Order: sequence, then C-alpha cells, then structure tokens
Amino acid sequence: MKKQSILTVMSVGALLATPAFAAGSAQQEISTAIEHAGFASQVKSTDKVHLHLHHVVNCLVGPQGSGFYAKAGDPCKGMGNGALNDLMGQSMVRNELESALHEAKTGLNENSFSAAHMTAMKVEKTLKAAKNDYK
Repeated sequence: MKKQSILTVMSVGALLATPAFAAGSAQQEISTAIEHAGFASQVKSTDKVHLHLHHVVNCLVGPQGSGFYAKAGDPCKGMGNGALNDLMGQSMVRNELESALHEAKTGLNENSFSAAHMTAMKVEKTLKAAKNDYK
C-alpha cells in the first residue's frame, strides 16, 4: 500500500472515531428505531410486532448490547454501535431512549396482540420525543 493510501485510510479511521460521527450515528439509529416502532404499531400479528420491536432494541443497544437479538436482523447494521452507545451527552435524550428500550422489551414479553400493539405505539411515541429533543 502506498504512503498516500495509508494516510487516507488513517484519516478516514480518525474521522469515524470522532464524537461528531458517533452523534450522527445515534441520530440515524434513532430514526431507524422510530421507523421500526412504526412498523410494529401497523402490523397485524403479534409475531410481526415482536420482530419490529426486536429491531428497535437492536438499534438502541447495538450488536454488543444487552438484549441484542441477531436472529431478528439488524436494520442499523453499519450505522454505529447502537444509539445508546453512540449518543454523546444528551442526558434527557438518553433517558428517553432508555425508557423506549424498557418499553420495547416489555412489548416483547406481551403475548396478546392488543397489549404488544399498544406497547409498540408507546415505544414509537417515546422515540419520537427523543428525536425531537436531540440537539
């Protein structure tokens, strides 16, 4: 590898490690989590609600996080390390994301469609509030 190529790779690596990139990742992961919470609140079966709530959890905790469920898929793959891990500061947003995570995990334990569906709508609302508070 040429010296210029090595410097380019090192520069890109340094950029990806910056707080600004991580903060951008969190914002993207939050948006994707909102999208999947919306899917969860629109589907017509408990299994599909659970699938999209798993996606929400996966986007919030990242592949190394507690509750990550690889078999469900990771719509945030390649975006970062999970919104909660990539979030820089933003304590109010962090609290809202943690509430959404708790709600999503609760929804995953709901066996009735009605209860899981209602929880999915609550998760979506909480995530939207977090996105609105994101600065």
